[in-house]
Amino acid sequence: MAGLIALVTAAIGILCWVPPVSRDALTHHLAVPKLWILNHGMVELPHLPFSYYPMNLDLLYMVPLLFHNDILPKYIHFLFGLLTAFLIFRYLRPRLNATYALTGSLFFLSTPIIIKLCITAYVDLGLIFFTFAAILYFFKWMVDTFRMKHLILSGIMCGLAMGTKYQGLIVLLLLTLSTPMVFIRSVAAKGKNQFRALIFSAIFLFSALLVFSPWMIRNAVWTGNPIHPLFKSRFSETPPSRPDPSAQQDRIDPDRNAAPPTQKAWGHFNVRRHIYQESGWETLTTPIRIFFQGRDDQPKYFDGKLNPFLLFLSLLAFIRLHRDAAHIKKEKIFLATFSFLYLMIVYLQADMRIRYIAPILPPLAILAMFGLYNLKNMLVSARKVVYGRRLLSLAAPLVVAIMFCLNGAYLMRQFSVVDPFSYIMGHQDRNDYITRYRPEFGVIRYANLHLSQDSRILAVFLGRRGYYSDREMIFDFSFMEKSVKVPDEPGRLYREFTHRGITHLLFRYDLFNHWVNSGVFNDTERGSIKRFLSTHTQLVYTELGHGLYRLIETQDRQP
Repeated sequence: MAGLIALVTAAIGILCWVPPVSRDALTHHLAVPKLWILNHGMVELPHLPFSYYPMNLDLLYMVPLLFHNDILPKYIHFLFGLLTAFLIFRYLRPRLNATYALTGSLFFLSTPIIIKLCITAYVDLGLIFFTFAAILYFFKWMVDTFRMKHLILSGIMCGLAMGTKYQGLIVLLLLTLSTPMVFIRSVAAKGKNQFRALIFSAIFLFSALLVFSPWMIRNAVWTGNPIHPLFKSRFSETPPSRPDPSAQQDRIDPDRNAAPPTQKAWGHFNVRRHIYQESGWETLTTPIRIFFQGRDDQPKYFDGKLNPFLLFLSLLAFIRLHRDAAHIKKEKIFLATFSFLYLMIVYLQADMRIRYIAPILPPLAILAMFGLYNLKNMLVSARKVVYGRRLLSLAAPLVVAIMFCLNGAYLMRQFSVVDPFSYIMGHQDRNDYITRYRPEFGVIRYANLHLSQDSRILAVFLGRRGYYSDREMIFDFSFMEKSVKVPDEPGRLYREFTHRGITHLLFRYDLFNHWVNSGVFNDTERGSIKRFLSTHTQLVYTELGHGLYRLIETQDRQP
């Protein structure tokens, strides 16, 4: 197993060795640190809602970005995946043995969604690591006579998880509520002990919030909301504004191949019913379907892939539970309860993405190893009383083989998807490689080379991917819709652009044309947009379905 772990690690390392092209890296995890570097510090970026998110890992990415290296952040992210695999090994080895510990580490590391995360400059692996570390310290607090040190360390890790991604707030909720419940179940529920349970819970909560507090203070100063943009309506005196078209495009289809949606705000269950055409039964069974139907880059299928043995083997972990040692029994129940509640909170609060439930993968990998252990023991017992002993002896290895074949097949497919060797071997240079995956890059590169430093580009239906732009780029074009829906005035839309300091426009043609010709505008409003484009813009450069236009006054148009 150690050799397979080394092989998987080497394969993922090769897949990382290409320029970043994944969506969230270009919109958020690399884009915001790059802007902070250009502004010589952490400044407010109101046009980028992602810039208000906590950014523990993104701050680490700033170090290689200072040296113009945007591949190293992938390896930093990958490192947290390796550290989590090590924690799984450390947990399983004394409870089972080294073989199961290595198998669990490999199972986690080779799970498709983990492979996908390892080769991107995201932050989910940091969230996974800090969450699992918080759980392990919580377990130490449970078994070590409730020593305060372990509870504080668990709170610190939970605070680091929150400072990595807002999903860490779910971890805070579950562990804070678990603290008094675990304590009361372990001691006599007398008045004094009940008070101590509340004290323990408060200490955990305070430790976590203290570590998370720098991000809350920053957002409170900037917006008045310490966890902006979450619960925006609770902290704002004004009602929340309707999202701009580009933001809704990001929510419904986070990347490509989708038409712009209407302006109606959809709940995530309505999205599944009306946009994805799912039946009520399919939506209801989403928490189970994610283990079987996941697909990369397809929001309908949860934008990621798991391994069904995470579910199957985890259920087997509770066979003969009464035979387990008391502390192992408690830990199994805790891991299963944590995973179930976390999954259900995400399911009820957001349109399901595999990445959103990533913190439950280490607990499930551990439960899967307990399940594999139970399966082997049941088969050994069965061999004593039934025929076909040789077949039974092969059952457990067959399960392991199928389990890793599914993961291995996904890993091999990534070499055709990412195609790292074309870049590593020099068959494609950096610009060609990026353009292959991000067709807007050619136009952005032209703007970097030919536009002045003070240019300000409005990117229309570009999915907020602004990392590669060296010129200021904004993405909120909702004012276009508002401007054309008032009585038409000559030059009104042009004045709206100049008022915002916009000098150029960058269009993705197919989505923009669909938006203009959809039911959002009537004929008069479409005429206003077309008149503005024909009289106040001039084509500068076009490539691969994207166009860069210069904003001009009517009299400046060249014949």
